Amino acid sequence: MSDINISAVVLLNEAVRSVLDGTQSAEQAVEHAQEQWAIRPVQPAPEQVTIAVAAPTPEVQHEGITTIRYLNGIGDMDAVRRLAQTFNETHPDIRVEIKDQDVNGGPQTLRDRAATMDCFPLFGTPPTEDADVLLDLQPLIDADPTFELGDYPAPVLAPYREGNTLRGLPNSVFLRFIAYNPAAFDQAGIAHPDTSWTFPDVLDTARRLTSGSGDTRHYGITGATPDDIALFLDRYGARVEQGSGSSARPNFTDPTVRAALESYITTLQTASPNARVQGYARTTQSDDSFTLFVKGRVGNVLHVRTRYGPFT
Repeated sequence: MSDINISAVVLLNEAVRSVLDGTQSAEQAVEHAQEQWAIRPVQPAPEQVTIAVAAPTPEVQHEGITTIRYLNGIGDMDAVRRLAQTFNETHPDIRVEIKDQDVNGGPQTLRDRAATMDCFPLFGTPPTEDADVLLDLQPLIDADPTFELGDYPAPVLAPYREGNTLRGLPNSVFLRFIAYNPAAFDQAGIAHPDTSWTFPDVLDTARRLTSGSGDTRHYGITGATPDDIALFLDRYGARVEQGSGSSARPNFTDPTVRAALESYITTLQTASPNARVQGYARTTQSDDSFTLFVKGRVGNVLHVRTRYGPFT
């Protein structure tokens, strides 16, 4: 899934909470979020502070040397610098220059980074409309017999492939999955999930698994975090913003965004023990949904996430 602007997610969290609290309808909530985006304050530039640091290794310009500009930002950045220094010492005809990300310069688009850097990190997969600015890595891989492309599972490389062209390499992958309680399915007489299930199948089954009342009430699904909102937006193909970087604009009133949020809210109201989004507002209420799952009173746990990698 493409990056989602953090400010946009915060406003959508507020919108969801107001609908759950019954203070606004879904339509009113997203329109209010759109208005709040338009009047949000611009963060002032941080105060400049002078900090004493170790002097960097002087950069010496040499004619006839190929320079590779590498934007640091993933993993052990000191280790990357040491690796580049070792590489430069053993390859006199190539120089790798490590550049730090400008945290004060605001968000950069893929095109912005590609215009000034040769290698750089990118969270998520490259947007289709900007993929043309990325060069093909496959010829470089083919020319290096020591590079084991087989270390990367084919499904992990698929988002970066276009025919025989390879536009990037993943550092790590975050996988989403939904855990289910077999006992809850058996008790309700519902067949266990299989690979043919779609996201609507999960939501429909969650409502069928919900029954009872009070201390004996069983729920079909649990999961009320900002990541779960992002999951619904992704499954519906909804984009909460248009454009990217400094040109990003809110898209909260788009019918697809509204449909995703209404589906999420309906799921919480009809099939979940969660009454509000967890981890967003400060509250003294505890989230006992996982305890209910362990006790067999919840059929599914929504949006369990795990990391696969790093591959390097």
